[in-house]
Amino acid sequence: MSYLIRDLAESERPYEKALSYGVETLSDAELLSVIIRTGTKKMGALAIANRILELHPLEKGLLGLNYLSRSDLKKIPGIGDTKATELLCAIELSKRIRERSFLERISFRDVQTVGEYCLQKCRFLQTEHVFVMLLSPASHLITEISLTEGTVDVSIASPREIFIAALKYEAAGIIVYHNHPSGNPLPSDADLRFTKMLEQAGAMLGIRLIDHVIVGNNSYISLREKGHILET
Repeated sequence: MSYLIRDLAESERPYEKALSYGVETLSDAELLSVIIRTGTKKMGALAIANRILELHPLEKGLLGLNYLSRSDLKKIPGIGDTKATELLCAIELSKRIRERSFLERISFRDVQTVGEYCLQKCRFLQTEHVFVMLLSPASHLITEISLTEGTVDVSIASPREIFIAALKYEAAGIIVYHNHPSGNPLPSDADLRFTKMLEQAGAMLGIRLIDHVIVGNNSYISLREKGHILET
């Protein structure tokens, strides 16, 4: 039987509990229920929150939220477009806070730092994405651009677009990375050709290609580390 929040003692209701004791005292489901606010006649916000935390077939709990789409959320009674959007915004904020905290502490100087960052960024992607990181002379991230999405061939990405952005932000170097949804991070011939093209174009403009990282299933390959990019 699913209890509605109104059936709970006032001290046990998530919103009132947060007011009295602080949001840190709420469980994961209670935090979600505060965002959801209302339920249906048969299922309260707290029960809906628990359903959401169990929704992904493999990743249960908060981690599973990273994999959920709008259509996934709307399968649950009581979740329409508005609530699905609010939940997705909360999830995205959490990702950005985590990412910003990480970025403020690091300089992208070594392969391991770059590789771990790329792994985290690509962790929940289901289709191929190509990203370019624009770096300062001290190897701090100036900004990051999503170049293509959902493609199967990195060669569709435009070096022209990359270096227009690099010049605009006065970047000293760039790091390109993309994921292979197959899980195999080995570079294709197209990956290697694209890398060489970027390296040559960057050399002419004085903008260094620092690395091209390919992300697979919990693994990555640095083309600099493999000798496909010249050390400068």
